[in-house]
Amino acid sequence: MIVDIVDHSEEHRGVIKNLFVFYRYDLMPFIGAGSGGHVNEFGVIGAEGDRNHEESGRENDIWWEKPGVVFAFLIRVDGAPAGFAMVAMPPHVTRGIQYRLCEFFVLSRFRRRGVGKAAANQVFDRFRGTWELGWAPENVPASLFWRSVVSGYTMGRFEDSEVEMGPDEPSLPGVRFANRKGDGAWVSRTT
Repeated sequence: MIVDIVDHSEEHRGVIKNLFVFYRYDLMPFIGAGSGGHVNEFGVIGAEGDRNHEESGRENDIWWEKPGVVFAFLIRVDGAPAGFAMVAMPPHVTRGIQYRLCEFFVLSRFRRRGVGKAAANQVFDRFRGTWELGWAPENVPASLFWRSVVSGYTMGRFEDSEVEMGPDEPSLPGVRFANRKGDGAWVSRTT
């Protein structure tokens, strides 16, 4: 099984946006209705009034409108779409942090097979510096997954943190780490 992440490109925009519907569905038990955690009157996950998933997913267009600041990577397994990873840089991160893993998704058929860990490690290796990532407080599986992945990646050198989401949004539980030499308490791999 070959896991790879495909560079951010317009070519994969439709695939990632289609996968985003499955991601939203998986998150429904962990987020409130006001955050898109319900199915509306048209059978669409997301905002009231959105008549299809294309309308509901328009907020994701930002991932292709800010090159060099936000990146949407397609995760593939043996060449087939398997998920996505979305990374942001300032100003879309907490002050003092260089990279935020904002969204990460692996299709259920590829879970518990090492795909998520392999893809996350590849994404982290793409960008060297200080990182943060968070999860919904009720999402215990995400908490366990990310603590395990980040602990393995950093050899246990990370810190628990609160990830600031925005002025009108609550912070999320999460972790911070660094993956470059010389960053003090939470230095990880230096390759």
